[in-house]
Amino acid sequence: QYLRSHLSASLIIRLQRVVISEHRRSLQLRSRVHERLKMCRTVWMWLLILAVLPLSSESEDECLIISCCTKSSNAKMTNIKACYEQKPRTDCHLHTFVIVTQDNKQYCVKPKAQWLKRLINEVRMIS
Repeated sequence: QYLRSHLSASLIIRLQRVVISEHRRSLQLRSRVHERLKMCRTVWMWLLILAVLPLSSESEDECLIISCCTKSSNAKMTNIKACYEQKPRTDCHLHTFVIVTQDNKQYCVKPKAQWLKRLINEVRMIS
């Protein structure tokens, strides 16, 4: 009230306009920051999804890495539904093939298993 009694009406109106203008700028800035935060959250969510999803293998077999085998064998599998190559990476060091059977069981097979080599060659000839 002290200010109002000592300031002219036009000066008070100008000050009110400045305050309102600054308030609008503040709201616009908050809105922009909020939009950028939403965009960052979205980007991080997609990066997380892409990191968690199986990664495509660079081999000609176009197999997917779906798990991390710590042991593998030469045992022959039957009723094979899918085959995925597991290449060595930082979190999983073993090179192996993951065989998925019709009953959805997964087995880790050594890449040098003779029956697996024949199977891969047969599939290549068919494709």
